[in-house]
Amino acid sequence: MTYSGDKLFNSNNLFAVIILLLGGVLSFYKSENFPFFIPLLMAIFITSGQAFYFELTENELIIKNYIIPFLNFRYQQSEITQVQF
Repeated sequence: MTYSGDKLFNSNNLFAVIILLLGGVLSFYKSENFPFFIPLLMAIFITSGQAFYFELTENELIIKNYIIPFLNFRYQQSEITQVQF
């Protein structure tokens, strides 16, 4: 069973897209705005820190990230004693 919510249309992704578009437009018209990409990268990392979803198999709880696909956490169900959200 997998619970992933709505991966494409949520407020985290909307924030990241707006910031990326704004930074792209500003840096396209003015080359001195190049340092503006540093906050853009920070926005992507903050957004990806909230982009987790859960997959439950017979033996494992797998926590995945849909923005950074290689970021996975695996836990054996027999080792889980408490889950807090």
